[in-house]
Amino acid sequence: MKKIKYLLPMLLMTIVMLSACGKSDVEGKWEVPSAIDLGTHGNYYEFNKDGTYSHDKGDSIGSEEGKYEVEGNTIKITAKNAAIDGSKTFKYKLKMSDDKKSFKHEGEKFKKDTEKEKQ
Repeated sequence: MKKIKYLLPMLLMTIVMLSACGKSDVEGKWEVPSAIDLGTHGNYYEFNKDGTYSHDKGDSIGSEEGKYEVEGNTIKITAKNAAIDGSKTFKYKLKMSDDKKSFKHEGEKFKKDTEKEKQ
């Protein structure tokens, strides 16, 4: 019984640390490289440390904002798109590559902007 008493806090601490690792993997700006190469206003996601994000689609539809969670290689999105109807909430998932360096959404491949991380 004493062993369980000491192991339980360690187990809980490990779970908390592992769950926090997921968000740090996606924090930052993710862009479609082809849009950047063409010099156009890019299609990008920006994931913040506090679990919020924004998605600028680079077109007249505008942007969306919301919250995100990370489970393994999946980013779960809960969003509101003010251009369509800011009162409606919708959900979708983004599946990251195994190396966690890219994900696809609506036919576009997003890659993490590593230039800002180096600065």
